[in-house]
Amino acid sequence: MSLTWRFSRLADGTPRLRVTATGATIEHLAQCTPIPARHRPAGGDWQALLTFTGADACLEAAATLTSSVDPELANAGERIRPALDRLDAAYSSRQRAGQDTDRPVLDDAALRSAVRARAAATAPSGALVVDELGLGAVRADVAVLTTGQWAGIELKGATDTLTRLPRQVAGYSAVFDHCELVTTAEHAEHAAALLPDWWQLTVVTRAPGDNPAVPRLDVIRSGSVNPTPDGYARAQLLWRGEALAELTALGADRGLRSARRSELWQALAGRLDAGQMRAAVTCRLAGRVGWLTDDGRSRSSRGT
Repeated sequence: MSLTWRFSRLADGTPRLRVTATGATIEHLAQCTPIPARHRPAGGDWQALLTFTGADACLEAAATLTSSVDPELANAGERIRPALDRLDAAYSSRQRAGQDTDRPVLDDAALRSAVRARAAATAPSGALVVDELGLGAVRADVAVLTTGQWAGIELKGATDTLTRLPRQVAGYSAVFDHCELVTTAEHAEHAAALLPDWWQLTVVTRAPGDNPAVPRLDVIRSGSVNPTPDGYARAQLLWRGEALAELTALGADRGLRSARRSELWQALAGRLDAGQMRAAVTCRLAGRVGWLTDDGRSRSSRGT
């Protein structure tokens, strides 16, 4: 039976307490806290991880643990408050030293706005810049599409988790030529281990005195070209009518006019390589009417 904890600060200085327990301690945690634990294997045992964010939540957790009947938890709870006090003191010292600990947490809207502004400034003329582009089971936060190159950008702010990142990486990697994760310093190290080598990793930073609504986007790992884009995955961005029109233009629609979308996508993937598919799909997306909202979000990735 064991219990450990670790204190850290979010970008705005909010304290965060992570409590990790193994063995019988898990049962006590389950009984004395309303916050669900994330469980994961830890050798031959199970490990529970609970995260409390904010001073009030951390102190409530301390009180809860202190009141537990388990002596080990009680001992831990008695030491949580002093640890919080030490964290406050260290944080205040860093503030006085002029370090950038007083940055506010960047909200999702500001992060998306910054990434979109960069995309608009660097994208080739005529590029489609689309928010929330559907890729089947996942959505690309920001996509920059041209006939010659597709780029997908995933955003992970300070309040996000990386739980879904592996599935999102798989979805992006099937479709885009270039992929990038834009995240905060808190997530960077863990995220880097989850990304393929060719993904770009960018960290949101802000120095003292910076405009809180305009974050800096610092590339800490450059990306390269996707070695294995999937033509079929790209074909899935087409509505059924668009896929059939492409096959008709290729003279390959015989016997397929009543086929299901998946059959049309498969037929196209058999006729076009990944680069040709990218060009064909981009032209179809550019020709859609009423597909995007006023703020650039896709209304649907599937049509008739």
